[in-house]
Amino acid sequence: LGGCEFAPRDIGILLVCGGVTLLVFQLVLYPRIADALGAVRAFRFGVALFAAVSMLAPFASVMPNETMLWAVALVSQCTKICALGIGFVSITIVVNNSCEDAVKARVNGIAGTTSAFARIVAPVICGWTFAGAMRLRAFPARQFLPFAFICAVTVALRVIAERLPPSLDSPKSA
Repeated sequence: LGGCEFAPRDIGILLVCGGVTLLVFQLVLYPRIADALGAVRAFRFGVALFAAVSMLAPFASVMPNETMLWAVALVSQCTKICALGIGFVSITIVVNNSCEDAVKARVNGIAGTTSAFARIVAPVICGWTFAGAMRLRAFPARQFLPFAFICAVTVALRVIAERLPPSLDSPKSA
């Protein structure tokens, strides 16, 4: 139970599809989303979308045939990458709008350092969660547990994001 038995070539195809999707999305759709929602609401939307679609990936491992497996894997990968694109670009705009120009470099430095730390810690925590879930032999849908954990953390972020004021849609005036 669990795993899609993808060869390295298959993983490469999946990642290339995600990359091309992100490129087209960032150039064509993100500007429209940001114009319609503003940076704060776009961030909230991206986080909510990621939380919802994060639970789609493990369903690929239980698809009855290879066509359905690839359909779920591609939809999951491409939608997650777009949700992350919305989130990252929007939060960068929000961070830049949160301070005056005189301290932007400092604020972006702190944000970058915090982000780098999270990118170090998150794979360790998620890897530990995944390994622990796979040891639960008696639990029938154990491949869903790590994704449920990611979803729960993302839902918590969405709750926190609700506190962002709409004023962060515009740059802070000096």
